Amino acid sequence: MSIDLADLLLNSITKSFGSTKVCDNLTVEVKDKELLVILGPSGCGKTTTLRCIAGFETVESGEIVIDGKVVNAVPPRDRDIAMVFQNYAIYPHMKVRDNIGFPLKVRHVPRAERDERVREVARLLKIEHLLDRKPAQLSGGEQQRVALGRALIREPKLFLMDEPLSNLDAKLRVEMRSEIKRIQQELGITTVYVTHDQAEAMAIADRIAIMNRGVLQQVGTPMQIYDMPANMMVAGFIGSPSMNFINGEVLNERAGRRIKVGDAYLSIPEDIGAKLGAVSEVTIGLRPEDGSFEPGPPLLRDALPAEIYTIEPMGTNTVLTLNSISMLRILVSPDTNLKIGEKGNIHPKTTRMHLFDSKSGERIV
Repeated sequence: MSIDLADLLLNSITKSFGSTKVCDNLTVEVKDKELLVILGPSGCGKTTTLRCIAGFETVESGEIVIDGKVVNAVPPRDRDIAMVFQNYAIYPHMKVRDNIGFPLKVRHVPRAERDERVREVARLLKIEHLLDRKPAQLSGGEQQRVALGRALIREPKLFLMDEPLSNLDAKLRVEMRSEIKRIQQELGITTVYVTHDQAEAMAIADRIAIMNRGVLQQVGTPMQIYDMPANMMVAGFIGSPSMNFINGEVLNERAGRRIKVGDAYLSIPEDIGAKLGAVSEVTIGLRPEDGSFEPGPPLLRDALPAEIYTIEPMGTNTVLTLNSISMLRILVSPDTNLKIGEKGNIHPKTTRMHLFDSKSGERIV
């Protein structure tokens, strides 16, 4: 397949429904051949952003630029965009080959050329054996491939996907996200993909744009966002189990700076302490894998006394929920021999702690 590639720029776009801004001065660039995932909780504005790109919604201000051309006033049919929706939107009375080839039929592409391109797309999606079946005879994953095929056959400049895997079971979701990533890389087509599933975003994205309440929070590669979240919203949204947040007071002492958490004191490396400036109150962000738990008497130095509240075996690891300064979750070895109610101490990896401004929620270190 030969596809014209496109860059996409959303330049300070704003869109409101009534008094609610669902896109608030949003600026994002999607690079040539890139798969950008727009991620966020329900109601954050991600689907509306996608609909604005497609031309189904008009923006109040700002510019949508595709391949160097401002398309704000260009109708959807002339933007050369293909979109895959949450519901598959395939025609139940048509066979698979006719569903895939329909966009070419309405453009009056000759039958021979249409059939060849349908076979080519079917080979790419590994559904050649399904071409003579109707949608009712297909599984959910197979129907999703048909919907993808109908979008791909148009050879668009830009591919938009609105939570395309949300109707599939967990196993199929994992299989299909791998296929979508493979196809996108093979074709090199610029793609914007919307989801609320952070694991899905981490698995397939070249970069992730995280939104909340219409405002862009951070854009970066999956590991940039995981390792250096811009604020507490991003930090808490990415990762499973999610990041622990612990409020603390910064102390300036002769030996250096420490953080007081309840009755306990946590040392922080000198270089990190130097970056805190005059901050007196911080929120510590600690990922479950960046701490350990050891049974024993309570320690108040570089540890947080805790009691095991629940134990959740997950196969590759076990999740402990611990009653400490607050409810905290820590990952431990699956063969650990611990019991509910057992007391001990959480030992954070101080070099892996994230520090946020307690008032603004913005990242400090």
